[in-house]
Order: sequence, then structure tokens, then C-alpha cells
Amino acid sequence: MVLTAVLYGLLASSGFFVGVLVGLITEPPRRLVAAVMAFGGGVLVSALTFDLIEEADAEGGTAYVITGFLAGALLYVLADIALERMAKASPKRGGGTPGR
Repeated sequence: MVLTAVLYGLLASSGFFVGVLVGLITEPPRRLVAAVMAFGGGVLVSALTFDLIEEADAEGGTAYVITGFLAGALLYVLADIALERMAKASPKRGGGTPGR
């Protein structure tokens, strides 16, 4: 039983070690790294969402689930827009005025 858990843990974390080796041996383009991280983040959020929505629907009802999901999506989009505007104004990204 313990050996099975250890093997599953090693298998699940093997992608991390492969990524470390790739990063040490090569220097992948930043866009590729960003794309892989975005995909991984999206998969994680999707898995959590699908797991939680089923329970929320059983506990609170479909109307509350849909309302909460849409409110969360709207909040996410608004936060993304705000962060993008802040990034454009940042001196590190070529925006804004230097020295401020």
C-alpha cells in the first residue's frame, strides 16, 4: 500500500523533474515557458472548478452556481484588465515615466 502511494507520487511529480532537467540543459524561449505555465494553471483551475461546482450545485442550487461562476469570471476579467493596464504603465515594461 505504501509502495503504491510512493510510486504514484513519483509518477505525479516526474513532470517537475523533467522540467528542471530541461531548464538546466537548455534555455527554452520565454513564450514557451509562459505558454506551458498558463496551460498548467488553466488545467488546475478547471479541475478545481469542476470538482467544486458539483458540490455547490448539490448544496446551493443551480441558480447560485451560475451566478457565482459568472461573477467570478467577471471579477477575473476585470482584474486581468487592471493588471494589464498597470503593467503597461510600469517603467520596467517601457511604459510610464522613468524616475517616478
